[in-house]
Amino acid sequence: MGYIPKEWNNDELPAMNGPNLRHMEAGIKDAHDSIDTINTIIENLTTYSLDEINTGKKWIDGKTIYIKVIDCGALPNNSIKTIAHDISNIGFLVEPPRGVSYSSSTGHYFPLPYPADSISSQVKLWATSTDVKLQTGADRTDYTETYVILEYVKTTNEVVSNE
Repeated sequence: MGYIPKEWNNDELPAMNGPNLRHMEAGIKDAHDSIDTINTIIENLTTYSLDEINTGKKWIDGKTIYIKVIDCGALPNNSIKTIAHDISNIGFLVEPPRGVSYSSSTGHYFPLPYPADSISSQVKLWATSTDVKLQTGADRTDYTETYVILEYVKTTNEVVSNE
Protein backbone atom coordinates (compact mmCIF):
# COMPACT_ATOMS: atom_id res chain seq x y z
CA MET A 1 0.00 0.00 0.00
CA GLY A 2 1.35 3.40 -0.94
CA TYR A 3 1.93 6.29 1.39
CA ILE A 4 -1.11 8.51 1.93
CA PRO A 5 0.02 12.04 2.82
CA LYS A 6 -1.88 14.14 5.31
CA GLU A 7 -2.95 17.65 4.43
CA TRP A 8 -1.51 20.08 6.95
CA ASN A 9 -3.12 23.48 7.47
CA ASN A 10 -2.50 26.01 10.23
CA ASP A 11 -4.85 25.66 13.21
CA GLU A 12 -6.71 22.71 11.64
CA LEU A 13 -6.74 18.95 12.11
CA PRO A 14 -4.84 16.67 11.80
CA ALA A 15 -3.00 17.48 14.97
CA MET A 16 0.79 17.75 15.06
CA ASN A 17 1.28 14.82 17.44
CA GLY A 18 3.32 11.67 17.88
CA PRO A 19 1.17 9.30 15.78
CA ASN A 20 0.97 11.74 12.85
CA LEU A 21 4.70 12.49 12.99
CA ARG A 22 5.49 8.74 13.13
CA HIS A 23 3.23 8.27 10.07
CA MET A 24 5.23 10.94 8.24
CA GLU A 25 8.59 9.46 9.34
CA ALA A 26 7.51 5.97 8.22
CA GLY A 27 6.56 7.37 4.80
CA ILE A 28 9.94 9.09 4.46
CA LYS A 29 11.76 5.90 5.48
CA ASP A 30 9.76 3.77 3.02
CA ALA A 31 10.55 6.24 0.21
CA HIS A 32 14.28 6.07 1.01
CA ASP A 33 14.18 2.27 1.21
CA SER A 34 12.51 2.16 -2.23
CA ILE A 35 15.17 4.46 -3.67
CA ASP A 36 17.92 2.23 -2.22
CA THR A 37 16.29 -0.84 -3.78
CA ILE A 38 15.98 0.89 -7.17
CA ASN A 39 19.62 2.03 -6.99
CA THR A 40 20.73 -1.55 -6.24
CA ILE A 41 18.74 -2.88 -9.21
CA ILE A 42 20.18 -0.19 -11.52
CA GLU A 43 23.71 -0.93 -10.28
CA ASN A 44 23.25 -4.66 -10.86
CA LEU A 45 21.91 -4.03 -14.38
CA THR A 46 24.91 -1.87 -15.24
CA THR A 47 27.71 -3.81 -13.53
CA TYR A 48 29.87 -6.49 -15.06
CA SER A 49 31.82 -8.65 -12.64
CA LEU A 50 33.83 -11.85 -12.44
CA ASP A 51 31.48 -12.65 -9.55
CA GLU A 52 27.91 -13.78 -10.03
CA ILE A 53 25.42 -10.90 -9.85
CA ASN A 54 21.68 -11.06 -9.29
CA THR A 55 20.47 -8.67 -12.02
CA GLY A 56 17.11 -8.01 -10.37
CA LYS A 57 15.48 -9.23 -13.60
CA LYS A 58 13.18 -12.26 -13.79
CA TRP A 59 12.82 -14.89 -16.51
CA ILE A 60 9.41 -15.90 -17.92
CA ASP A 61 9.03 -18.56 -15.21
CA GLY A 62 9.74 -16.05 -12.43
CA LYS A 63 13.28 -17.26 -11.75
CA THR A 64 15.98 -14.72 -11.02
CA ILE A 65 18.37 -13.88 -13.86
CA TYR A 66 22.07 -13.79 -12.98
CA ILE A 67 25.06 -12.51 -14.94
CA LYS A 68 28.73 -13.42 -14.71
CA VAL A 69 31.82 -12.51 -16.73
CA ILE A 70 34.30 -15.32 -17.38
CA ASP A 71 37.98 -14.39 -17.88
CA CYS A 72 39.12 -16.78 -20.61
CA GLY A 73 42.66 -15.48 -21.07
CA ALA A 74 44.26 -16.04 -24.48
CA LEU A 75 42.42 -17.62 -27.37
CA PRO A 76 43.72 -21.02 -28.49
CA ASN A 77 45.87 -22.01 -31.46
CA ASN A 78 43.60 -23.85 -33.93
CA SER A 79 41.94 -25.85 -31.17
CA ILE A 80 39.24 -25.83 -28.50
CA LYS A 81 39.87 -24.17 -25.15
CA THR A 82 37.72 -25.11 -22.16
CA ILE A 83 37.35 -22.75 -19.18
CA ALA A 84 35.36 -23.69 -16.07
CA HIS A 85 32.76 -21.02 -15.33
CA ASP A 86 32.31 -22.16 -11.69
CA ILE A 87 28.57 -21.43 -11.64
CA SER A 88 26.73 -23.76 -9.31
CA ASN A 89 23.27 -25.00 -10.31
CA ILE A 90 23.31 -23.22 -13.66
CA GLY A 91 20.06 -23.75 -15.49
CA PHE A 92 18.90 -22.13 -18.68
CA LEU A 93 20.97 -19.48 -20.52
CA VAL A 94 18.57 -16.60 -21.19
CA GLU A 95 20.93 -14.99 -23.73
CA PRO A 96 23.46 -16.64 -26.05
CA PRO A 97 27.00 -16.51 -24.63
CA ARG A 98 28.75 -13.40 -25.89
CA GLY A 99 32.07 -11.74 -25.37
CA VAL A 100 35.03 -9.83 -26.68
CA SER A 101 38.67 -10.60 -27.35
CA TYR A 102 41.57 -8.15 -27.60
CA SER A 103 45.06 -8.33 -29.06
CA SER A 104 47.45 -5.86 -27.42
CA SER A 105 50.00 -6.49 -30.18
CA THR A 106 47.65 -5.30 -32.94
CA GLY A 107 45.21 -3.21 -30.90
CA HIS A 108 42.32 -5.11 -32.51
CA TYR A 109 39.11 -6.19 -30.79
CA PHE A 110 36.54 -8.59 -32.12
CA PRO A 111 33.21 -9.87 -30.83
CA LEU A 112 32.61 -13.42 -29.70
CA PRO A 113 31.44 -15.54 -31.29
CA TYR A 114 33.28 -14.20 -34.33
CA PRO A 115 31.67 -15.13 -37.65
CA ALA A 116 33.92 -14.82 -40.65
CA ASP A 117 33.91 -15.66 -44.34
CA SER A 118 36.46 -18.42 -43.90
CA ILE A 119 36.20 -21.21 -41.35
CA SER A 120 39.81 -20.68 -40.28
CA SER A 121 39.05 -17.07 -39.30
CA GLN A 122 35.98 -17.89 -37.22
CA VAL A 123 35.96 -18.11 -33.44
CA LYS A 124 33.18 -20.28 -32.06
CA LEU A 125 31.80 -19.82 -28.56
CA TRP A 126 29.45 -22.00 -26.55
CA ALA A 127 28.74 -22.95 -22.95
CA THR A 128 27.87 -26.14 -21.11
CA SER A 129 26.61 -26.71 -17.59
CA THR A 130 30.22 -26.52 -16.34
CA ASP A 131 32.34 -24.72 -18.92
CA VAL A 132 32.78 -22.05 -21.55
CA LYS A 133 34.32 -23.33 -24.79
CA LEU A 134 36.17 -21.36 -27.45
CA GLN A 135 37.26 -22.85 -30.78
CA THR A 136 39.56 -21.25 -33.31
CA GLY A 137 40.49 -22.40 -36.80
CA ALA A 138 43.84 -20.60 -36.73
CA ASP A 139 46.42 -19.36 -34.25
CA ARG A 140 44.67 -16.64 -32.23
CA THR A 141 46.99 -16.71 -29.21
CA ASP A 142 47.90 -13.05 -29.79
CA TYR A 143 44.36 -12.28 -28.53
CA THR A 144 45.37 -12.48 -24.90
CA GLU A 145 42.38 -10.78 -23.24
CA THR A 146 39.14 -12.65 -23.74
CA TYR A 147 35.98 -12.22 -21.70
CA VAL A 148 32.68 -14.09 -22.03
CA ILE A 149 29.38 -12.94 -20.53
CA LEU A 150 26.81 -15.48 -19.36
CA GLU A 151 23.22 -14.56 -18.40
CA TYR A 152 21.28 -17.42 -16.86
CA VAL A 153 18.80 -18.73 -14.35
CA LYS A 154 19.55 -21.39 -11.77
CA THR A 155 17.99 -24.79 -11.21
CA THR A 156 17.40 -23.76 -7.59
CA ASN A 157 16.08 -20.63 -5.94
CA GLU A 158 19.49 -20.04 -4.40
CA VAL A 159 20.02 -16.58 -2.93
CA VAL A 160 23.21 -14.86 -4.01
CA SER A 161 24.58 -11.80 -2.25
CA ASN A 162 25.11 -8.69 -4.36
CA GLU A 163 27.81 -7.24 -2.17
